[in-house]
Amino acid sequence: MSLSGLLPLLGETEQFAALLNILRAPRARVSVIAPDPATECTVATLWRESGAPVFVLTPNPESARKLHDRLFTWLGDDAPIFHFSESEDIPFERYVPDHGASHNRLRALAAMRGEVEGAKQPLVICSVNAASQATLERPVFDSSIRVLSVRDRIKLDPLIKQWVEMGYIHEPTVEIPGTFSRRGGILDIFPVSLERPVRIELFDDEIDSIRLFDPGTQRSAGKVKSVTIPPALETLPRLADQDRVQEQLGKMDLIGTSEEAQRRIPSELSHALAGEVLDEISFYAGFFNLGTVFDYLPAESLKVVLRPASIE
Repeated sequence: MSLSGLLPLLGETEQFAALLNILRAPRARVSVIAPDPATECTVATLWRESGAPVFVLTPNPESARKLHDRLFTWLGDDAPIFHFSESEDIPFERYVPDHGASHNRLRALAAMRGEVEGAKQPLVICSVNAASQATLERPVFDSSIRVLSVRDRIKLDPLIKQWVEMGYIHEPTVEIPGTFSRRGGILDIFPVSLERPVRIELFDDEIDSIRLFDPGTQRSAGKVKSVTIPPALETLPRLADQDRVQEQLGKMDLIGTSEEAQRRIPSELSHALAGEVLDEISFYAGFFNLGTVFDYLPAESLKVVLRPASIE
């Protein structure tokens, strides 16, 4: 059930119209006092009436999650609402993280860059905790995106190599985002920006068809003319700005560490920069993740800070 029909009751008031007029001025800043129960309605109305992308910064992860979930009640299940969640990657901690959180973050970044179909005016919710965590640099993200269209001619091996460098994992079958498979002249890939994977059928080196399909039944869900494939991981050694990476590496000091660390760390970094896939690449995220979510905000977007006193 959607409460979107109630939003005009707020949007058509003189006070809200005055607020919108203020916000249309360049670099406008305004404070709004509203009780907590009215937060979701106010944010939803602002997004609907402004016609601009909206980025909401909340004081903590729990408030971001609740706001994200409740906004669907006000705007409907199909609304382009994205949660830039907290990363599970912890630099300099050795473990293999669940990539689900990273996929959510990348989908929000793709929406802000206009690369998610049907999300030209995204509404992104982010906690200050998530915003403080570094991510893929925007120029690297933009240059990594690959658009494939029917009738394109491709070179298969270089394309697959590029997908691996973008963080996609080769699997026998594609069931979850961030994976791909190859069976002869058929390529399946699940872009992190889509709800369903796509099947790319080749005729020689030409793309003959592109179809969405259900990962559970493997049945086709309709043809599309093209597919946009963004990066699948935030830590991408081969695609990061190599000059900035080398600058970061130059600051590394292993004096006082164990002999194993002095041997292992330079060796793993060398393998990662050479294109090898490391299960514990998140250990080195601090060397390669050099961007912030704020780098991705569209110029015309509205920034909303909830309870700023709690954030400061």
